[in-house]
Amino acid sequence: MEVISEFMFNYRYLLSLIVVSIILIICAIFSRKTIIKQIFYNLSSIIIALIFYEVYLNIRSDTHKEKAYNLGSYSKGDYFQKSSLLGYVPKPFAVVTSKKYTQNGIPIYDVSYTIKDGRRFVPNTNNESTKAAIFFGCSITFGEGVPDSSTMPFYFNEFAGHRYKVFDYGFHGYGPHQMLAIIESKLNGDLRNNKISKAIAFYSCIPDHIRRCAGYNKWDLDGPRYELVSNKLLKAGRFEKSQKTILNSVWLTEAWQSSLTYKTLFSPERKKPTHYDVLRTVAVINRSKEILQTNGISLTIIAWDSQRNSELIDKKELDFFYSSLLKLNIPVWFVSNIINDFQDEKERDKYFIKNDGHPNAHSYELVAKFIQHQIKDSTK
Repeated sequence: MEVISEFMFNYRYLLSLIVVSIILIICAIFSRKTIIKQIFYNLSSIIIALIFYEVYLNIRSDTHKEKAYNLGSYSKGDYFQKSSLLGYVPKPFAVVTSKKYTQNGIPIYDVSYTIKDGRRFVPNTNNESTKAAIFFGCSITFGEGVPDSSTMPFYFNEFAGHRYKVFDYGFHGYGPHQMLAIIESKLNGDLRNNKISKAIAFYSCIPDHIRRCAGYNKWDLDGPRYELVSNKLLKAGRFEKSQKTILNSVWLTEAWQSSLTYKTLFSPERKKPTHYDVLRTVAVINRSKEILQTNGISLTIIAWDSQRNSELIDKKELDFFYSSLLKLNIPVWFVSNIINDFQDEKERDKYFIKNDGHPNAHSYELVAKFIQHQIKDSTK
């Protein structure tokens, strides 16, 4: 029964179309007037065409991408908690199990995430140090799919000889807007409470962060929203749900938005960022840099520029984004320059978790080693 229920839930839109087409055909068969019969047949033809298109999209999707599913406390429902500041945050203290499998039950990863003070715990952090290494970003900074002792912040402090107290503010699905909100509202308090006198900061960036900063992702509808008004960056509340319910029905709305037709043609998650979106993201990162700078903290961007991360943004806009950061004297270190064959699709399994897409521990180790060397050389 569970399998049947899951099938019906996942294919609500398709099943609804099939039911409607059957009803229309029955109405056509029993209609006495020719004109009414033709109307019902024509309507059913349109619905059948939509059915075939949805089936085609499902077949194409299943052919090119193997689906995966998560188990463990990661997917239980209480790991992600609402936040008025950031939209959502992890449980403040927890050991979270995350198990991911392919549709065929092949293990992708089986790890635990330790959360302390609302951040990913870094086992080799130096609690006695007054120097801090601060990391912002998304699941890459957090280290999705790898254990606590295999994240980029962990490897950085390992290569640095455990000199730093490490703050990993990265979290699944975050963007630069969360980084700025953290810097504006809570970073100083965290550093003061930990008696930090000196710090450096890093932000791991992927092209999709430009879209996230615009609120194009459904998981971040309550995230902090920033807008450029007369070339000034202002906080404008939170992202809001723009879609209205269909016929005041949540079920119909969810059925439509779960369809591949919607996701392919109409979903904001397929929307390419505009030039304004790029300008806004640059402004958000620059404001983050300026606030950190007033506190004597430098900010460096680590650009994870694999080929697959650039699908939903025009190359010209992406080039403009990075060049704008450099013009603002924000250092940008491209991972493709750190790892020579990082963009080579044939070598993908060397640097990414297979059947997942997140960087693996080997990638984090190589990038962290490079970062530490750069910091060490700059202090000579």
